[in-house]
Amino acid sequence: MKKTFIYILTGFFIIFMIIGGSMLLNSWTELRGMRQKIAGLEETMNRKNSELLELKQEVYDLKHNPEAIETIAREKFRLVEKGEFVYTLEEKKNKQIRNKKKERKK
Repeated sequence: MKKTFIYILTGFFIIFMIIGGSMLLNSWTELRGMRQKIAGLEETMNRKNSELLELKQEVYDLKHNPEAIETIAREKFRLVEKGEFVYTLEEKKNKQIRNKKKERKK
């Protein structure tokens, strides 16, 4: 009777250890995945914070620096002052012109 009790107790202990071990392994795997997710989110947050700082600086410049407004007007909207000329060359047309010149030389 005492031997049977020891066998039953040992069986329960082994089952308990297997279940506990599998739960521990599952929790450890989940923890590892969450740490990786946190690292990715922190990287995204840092990138967004640096973008935010750049945008805040741009807003400040636009509010306090007339040259910043002029730069944007010239680059984005191609505005010019009276008496100025703007020459724009499109890359695609330039390549076509070069190709035609090469063909003529042949």
